[in-house]
Amino acid sequence: MKPPRLRCWLRLTEARPMAGFYCHAGGLLKGLRRYEEAEAAFRSARELDPKMPLASIGLAATLIEEDKFAEAVDALDAVGTIIAHDEKVLAHELRGVALMNLERDAEALQSFREVVALDPGYDEAFYHIGSILKASDQAGAKWAFMKAIELDDKYAAAHREVGWIL
Repeated sequence: MKPPRLRCWLRLTEARPMAGFYCHAGGLLKGLRRYEEAEAAFRSARELDPKMPLASIGLAATLIEEDKFAEAVDALDAVGTIIAHDEKVLAHELRGVALMNLERDAEALQSFREVVALDPGYDEAFYHIGSILKASDQAGAKWAFMKAIELDDKYAAAHREVGWIL
């Protein structure tokens, strides 16, 4: 059984194939954890409009949910350089997550640093920076975890990591 909103977007994609329709359908399918269908919808959006950043970002987010990290990085590589601020932040954050899971920590660290340069209030990016640094730079890791806590004083995982460092 398909929820009414999803049925509506899927009918629109059949009636008039447009990248935006496929992106909306992909987002709904991802939210329903129907990852294969979401992946197909985002891929269709990219085929219809290769320059649509949200299609590649949505595809990457779906691929990360499926533990297809290398494919997620490839999808993000397709995102152009001239994109909206929020899309850029999200693309770098997703890229960092995928690269961390591929154990490409130096590249992941660079992605998360780009996130905080674009959005200094992004607590989760600081947490990821701390997670990467804790093996090689405890002072840097502590600073990053403390910054995450400064931004969200209820960030339990960051509190726990600071406790481990102390």
